[in-house]
Amino acid sequence: MTTDDKASQKDTEVAADGDKAAAEKEPPAADVYIRNLCILPPRQKSNVAKARRDLDALGAIPLPSLRPEEPVQSIRAALGEVKDYAHLTNYRLVVEERPDGIEAALAARRKGAVDGTSASGGKSARGGSTHGGGGNGASSKRPKKKKSKGGGGGSGSGSNTPRGSSPLNKTISPAEVVSPHTGPDAVVSIPATVRSLEADPAAYTPYLGSVVTDSNSNVDGGAEEEIVLDEFTDLNPYMDHGLHSDNAALRIVLERYDVAGVRDHITRLRSIFDGLIPNVTTLAEGEDAVGEEKKKTEENGKEGDYAENSAAEVDTVVATAEEGGEGDEKKADALECSKERAELTVSMATSETPVQSLYRVATRGDFGGALTAASSLQNIDALLIRPSWLGLACGEEDDLDAVRGRERKASVAKASASREGRSADSNAAAAGEDAAAEAEAGRNAARRMVELESHCRVRCKIKFGGFHPPPAHRRIHGDLAYLEVTLPGASEDVLAYLEVTLPGASEDVLAYLEVTLPGASEDVLAYLEVTLPGASEDVLAYLEVTLPGASEDVLAYLEVTLPGASEDVVHVTAVPAGFYVNKTTIAPDGYSEPYVFDPRPADNACYSHELLDCLLQYSKSLRSAWADALECSKERAELTVSMATSETPVQSLYRVATRGDFGGALTAASSLQNIDALLIRPSWLVPVRGKSSAAGASDVRHEYNEGRADEDLASTFGLDVRGGALRDWNEELQTARELPKDTLQDRMERAKMVHKTLVDFGDAALVGAKAIVEGLIVPINPNEPARSHVYFHNNIFFSRAVDAGVDTFKISQGDRAARKAASRDANCVGLLHRFDIDGLHNLATVLVDYLGTRLVCQSIVPGILQGEKTHTLLCGSVEATQPLSWDEDMHKLLEENLGRGFMIATRPVPTLPLSDERMALIQELRAVSPGLSGVGLGSIYKEKKTEVIKPLTEVCGPVEAKGIRGSDQRNYILDLCRLTPRDANWVPESEGGTGRWEAVASTNQGNASAKTKKYVPESLGDEEHTMAVFRSELVTLLTHKEMAKYLAAKKKKESNEQGKKDGDSLKASGGDETDVKNKEDNDSTNKIDAENEEYLKSLRLNPNVFLPNIKSLEGIDDEAFKQIKKDEERVREAAAYLWGDVLPTLTLEIRENTGHILPVDGKTLCDTLHQRGVNCRYLGRLAALAIEEEAKDRKAEADFASGTAKSLPRRTMPLCWLELLECEMVARAAKHVLDSYLVENGNAAAAQPAQTVACFLSAILSTDEERAGETELRLKKSGAAEESEPTASVVDTLLGPTFQRSRAEIWDDIEREIGHRYRYVLTLYNTHQTSDRQNGEKTKSRAMYTPLLRRLCQRNGVRLVAKNYELGGKCLCSGRNSYPIATRDIAGILPLVKHAAAAAGGEGFHPASFDCNSGPTSLHVLLPDAKNLFDTAHAAWNQKALPQALDLFQEASSLFQRVVDTPLHATVAKCLEMSAAILFHAGEAEAAAANAARSLAVAVQLGGFDSADALNAHSTLSHILLSSNAAGPGIKHLRASLYLTELLAGPHNTDLATSYHKLGTMYHEVGSPINALRFYQEATARESADRLVSGMVAKSTALVLANIGQFKGALEMEKRAYNLYRSTLGEGHDLTKNSSNTLAQFTKIAVEQGTRKAKEEQKQKEEEAANAMANEVVAGEAAAAKKRQKKKKRKPKKN
Repeated sequence: MTTDDKASQKDTEVAADGDKAAAEKEPPAADVYIRNLCILPPRQKSNVAKARRDLDALGAIPLPSLRPEEPVQSIRAALGEVKDYAHLTNYRLVVEERPDGIEAALAARRKGAVDGTSASGGKSARGGSTHGGGGNGASSKRPKKKKSKGGGGGSGSGSNTPRGSSPLNKTISPAEVVSPHTGPDAVVSIPATVRSLEADPAAYTPYLGSVVTDSNSNVDGGAEEEIVLDEFTDLNPYMDHGLHSDNAALRIVLERYDVAGVRDHITRLRSIFDGLIPNVTTLAEGEDAVGEEKKKTEENGKEGDYAENSAAEVDTVVATAEEGGEGDEKKADALECSKERAELTVSMATSETPVQSLYRVATRGDFGGALTAASSLQNIDALLIRPSWLGLACGEEDDLDAVRGRERKASVAKASASREGRSADSNAAAAGEDAAAEAEAGRNAARRMVELESHCRVRCKIKFGGFHPPPAHRRIHGDLAYLEVTLPGASEDVLAYLEVTLPGASEDVLAYLEVTLPGASEDVLAYLEVTLPGASEDVLAYLEVTLPGASEDVLAYLEVTLPGASEDVVHVTAVPAGFYVNKTTIAPDGYSEPYVFDPRPADNACYSHELLDCLLQYSKSLRSAWADALECSKERAELTVSMATSETPVQSLYRVATRGDFGGALTAASSLQNIDALLIRPSWLVPVRGKSSAAGASDVRHEYNEGRADEDLASTFGLDVRGGALRDWNEELQTARELPKDTLQDRMERAKMVHKTLVDFGDAALVGAKAIVEGLIVPINPNEPARSHVYFHNNIFFSRAVDAGVDTFKISQGDRAARKAASRDANCVGLLHRFDIDGLHNLATVLVDYLGTRLVCQSIVPGILQGEKTHTLLCGSVEATQPLSWDEDMHKLLEENLGRGFMIATRPVPTLPLSDERMALIQELRAVSPGLSGVGLGSIYKEKKTEVIKPLTEVCGPVEAKGIRGSDQRNYILDLCRLTPRDANWVPESEGGTGRWEAVASTNQGNASAKTKKYVPESLGDEEHTMAVFRSELVTLLTHKEMAKYLAAKKKKESNEQGKKDGDSLKASGGDETDVKNKEDNDSTNKIDAENEEYLKSLRLNPNVFLPNIKSLEGIDDEAFKQIKKDEERVREAAAYLWGDVLPTLTLEIRENTGHILPVDGKTLCDTLHQRGVNCRYLGRLAALAIEEEAKDRKAEADFASGTAKSLPRRTMPLCWLELLECEMVARAAKHVLDSYLVENGNAAAAQPAQTVACFLSAILSTDEERAGETELRLKKSGAAEESEPTASVVDTLLGPTFQRSRAEIWDDIEREIGHRYRYVLTLYNTHQTSDRQNGEKTKSRAMYTPLLRRLCQRNGVRLVAKNYELGGKCLCSGRNSYPIATRDIAGILPLVKHAAAAAGGEGFHPASFDCNSGPTSLHVLLPDAKNLFDTAHAAWNQKALPQALDLFQEASSLFQRVVDTPLHATVAKCLEMSAAILFHAGEAEAAAANAARSLAVAVQLGGFDSADALNAHSTLSHILLSSNAAGPGIKHLRASLYLTELLAGPHNTDLATSYHKLGTMYHEVGSPINALRFYQEATARESADRLVSGMVAKSTALVLANIGQFKGALEMEKRAYNLYRSTLGEGHDLTKNSSNTLAQFTKIAVEQGTRKAKEEQKQKEEEAANAMANEVVAGEAAAAKKRQKKKKRKPKKN
């Protein structure tokens, strides 16, 4: 089969799979639907048939049409959302015929759903509800609680009445809220699974669950057989048993409880009380229909509003044309817009304006708001980290939206006023008020949502009482549990967070008093003096505290229990039939216990099968609170729908993440929970709203939750104790891998099972690692030192990544090398996982870094813990002194897979591989410490050798690898610390290395700075460097290069000989030329394939070269020794290729911007390096190359200025490249330094790491350390007192400070680590203390502190409170306080997790959360079909086959989602992004924008609001929106991309200049030159690294200046553009000539303007001189006249 035939067959298979998937998506025929199905309420014991029918009609729930493939579990889940049924947990569903007379009730219920009236819950039949729309959720007994602390007071939205009065004041009868189906008359049956034990084995059908129920389950007497729905299957098996009938129904049958059932029921009820209040009244199709109808109506209404706004915008253009009166052309445009206005009045479909210029003028208001202020963009550094960072990252800043809407409304109102003769100013003011009202309405909706969330939480606490568990004499009577329930009435009487004035205190202090009152609101609490009646004997009646003014004397969290409070605590007994209130009462005075135990039913026992109904019958306050919660839940659902219809996916995520900004019960405590619930990977910034702008983590309110305490005490650290046997992770994984792969469905099921197993294993490993770090799990070898401890928990083997000791066979030594080896092993396991080799098995592996400790979590090889006879060592060695094992089958398996797939050569090694020196050291250490043993397999497995040892053993892979056949007879490969050779560039030259680093050191020896000599080691002889190996991508690139070179040479050689061979063959045969040619082609093809395969095999690399402590083959086998030398030379060639070809090429690509590969942050930087086969240890070498390129640029500019050079290159080295490289080096080195700080002194700092982390970050993000006087001055200037965490102060007092290092010491450790790891000296960071600069130059600091802070937090798992930090100044990092980052700013420290099965291209370690179920990470999906579709789609996209590419991308996305059961996967995001690009190129702008918005939402949830993928998604979406004339939303996302670019990459990123220029061009086109000028000026101040771009910006600025009459400034900018064009392109280029002509025109106009201005100034001076002379004359005349007048007065009068 030819290559074309294979490709054709592949396309046919893909098309067939696509047709199959499309067929599966087609709706089935009508006859396979289950219609008219309903769920009937629980059975009752009533013997009156009519009463039973009435109850059935009251509680029947109609179901929508279902397919037989509908899982039973989904029906049960749907019931969990329905009122009156959400709290049911112990029940089964059975198939039975629908009772007579129920059709009318179901019809009425469906009609009620369509009409929007309530027909469910039975409330109308039970007497109706008295709590209408004015129901309130806040208690009237809280008058002392300030509204400012409640978040929003009584603000509401719509016509809903604000909840200001208490629901406890309303009279709610039990019939209104208590289910009538769970009381004493309810039939409680024995569980079906138990009754099946008594069934006839011949008649029992396990799949259908056919059982014989109790006699009391049949209300008519006797017993009957019923069909029970198995919740682990679908409806298909029951189609032939009555379910297909139109008269079928599903009956709820309540079952008896056991102890586990009671626990599950309490857990469910706690979750309901915690906010999961049901809001669904029916599951009928009518409700869906009415929902769609309402949604459509709302959308039509929104379209109408948009059409009116659009028409008003066009009115503005028409009015402007009418007022302008400039010719027929503008009038024609006005007439055209008038026609368009008529169309827009009907529909919004004409959003693509026919005349683009008019549309841009009409939407000019969309470009207003905060975007018009250049200061807000110029000062973006001050906005990078603040509480509104989420708004900036999403483009949802409140000020921007409000101002934009106000300006848009004002422009429309102005045009309308001009036509109607009204005052434009008054209309503009009215429009501004309307816009402000709209913005306030949006905020009110958010506040209302928070308020509803608060009211949907019922303050009813359920816990197991102090008398639980039941004693033996009560257990035999059926008591299962004793519960204590604190009803809402008690919690409403708690005065929490009472603000009081303390005697002698200078200010108000929060005393946090929790006082339980007996219900008397007239009690007075003044100055902490509590006067309570009847409490003088046993309680604090008069609490009086006299404080001298010290704030630490505040009594915090004081709980005063008063007489009468016990009435609000109800004691409940749980029995198999349900729950009832017992007679336990409060103990009298003098009793030793608080309560008198009496488990018998109380007089008002309130029995019910459900605990909720029992409590609702008993408590009036709970009934009121429950009724209010139901009402609020319904309103919450409606508000959620209404908000979701007008929001994009990212807006929805932003709204949920910022719910805590609007106060309420979710104020601060849930800010972290909100953002964690949205993101797969926790955010490094946490928005916390406190009492001031300096809010910290201590402002987060920790809510009181007894259920959380119970769960923590009962935690099994990931173990499923109720699931029976522990999960065998290895068996699950290997069984899933061995599933069939014949069909697409088989492969999908296999990939899904593998993915689920690995995800669950990762979660279990994370929980177990936390328990180990906290000391909650005991090691299996507790008698050994702590560094040798290993743990076995939940069938997972945990060990620390430390040196295993001398007994275990290994090459590297030291803890640092052991940490690196663990990471390398995880990488290799991931490669094997993605390679998916049949017959070669590997273990599930996860690494966890937490508080400086790295734990290796692995599944267990079967039999490895049960002794030597249960498993077999096939290859390798476990003990250091034992010879290598070898098995032919295992060796063949490795050679055929690892050798061929990873280019690994098979080479002989000594059977006893360790050198004599190493063996002697081992014997010496064993003699000193006889009990010394290693960690892991070395302490478990000891192989005894009895056969004759051969001197050499052939291996294909690393010599440390071990092949083991487990007790399951599967072959496992372990300890794959490398699959590629050691990097010869990091091998000392004396040991056979390339000597590249030594050459660099010798070249710079004369110019080496003091820092270089201090921090960069002279030698490469470090144990950690033994783990420095090539990346597999480099081996692939090198193989392709060598193979292409070989094939090209071979083809050239064959072409020279082809003519001679053809002539000789034709002459010898004397026959047909075609036959001869075909025969020779076949022979040649076979020969070429064999030759190519042999040459390809010769390119394989030996991974066992340059290894220390390995015995040499010299003198053992000369041929093998020569081959080793050849292998070493091949490795040196590969290292030279990396050093001399790959690194310079990458630097040149960055300089020339080839392929637009410039990274924006550390993660994308690492991805870029890894794709090219470059390890991160070469960051220092790349930085050195970047410095050389920057020096070349400075020299070129100097030569051009001096006239030595005639031209300049177009591009310069981007400054952000060196900045990004040094930022990543500092972040990576800082992680290792911080880990060493946390584990020193017996992990003392890890117990309270906040102080260490805060001081560490403050030191790194500063330039110097404050003196005492500077600290006092700063505190005095800020007006804030120096604060520290109270707990930290106590710990420091008791144990002493945990961190005492200065900034200089911290930076000394970091720079030493950088010199060791990267052989580089920093030039941008920590340079203020020395004059050692590049070439002696002292320039402005280019250190990127904000991106560095982000990267430091990501690399160390640190979470900070989002606020303004004064970065780049002086710091305080000694003692108990730190600045600019304080201990109160540390919101948490997360573990870093590396999953071996992670998808390729992702960052190794990433933060994970212990508390939140963050969902699966982007693991590799073992579905080759999906990958092939994805790759084929890319090929089609490159060939511009848009329809085919779109279909393939969508199909690939569908396959990935079906495997991982969620769209939150990295490949799905890529598919959405590519689909958006294809649709955009195809002209489908609306669909492209929708796909781009979804891609943005997925990118945000995968990586965070400030991830690089989110930045790219914002840029893509803004480009699509702006190109499709959606200017407003496009600007929003463009602003977000600008903010994220500067946050991630710093102010010198080259994309910033282009983006600002783009914004300026848009303003210029819509006729706003002032705003355009501001953006052009901002673009001029940015680094573009492209002289043509700088020239374009200068020319655009000159045109704008000329447009506004500033020709002098235009001349200067045009001159700048001309110089750039001339120096780059030369005098003869068109751009240079055009700029020269423009420069001449501007010069002429500027001269004329200057001359005219000079004449005007001269004339003004002459006029001023003439006026001055005239004034002098007038003044002289006035003086003379005054003088004459005086003389006249002095003249004597004549007599």
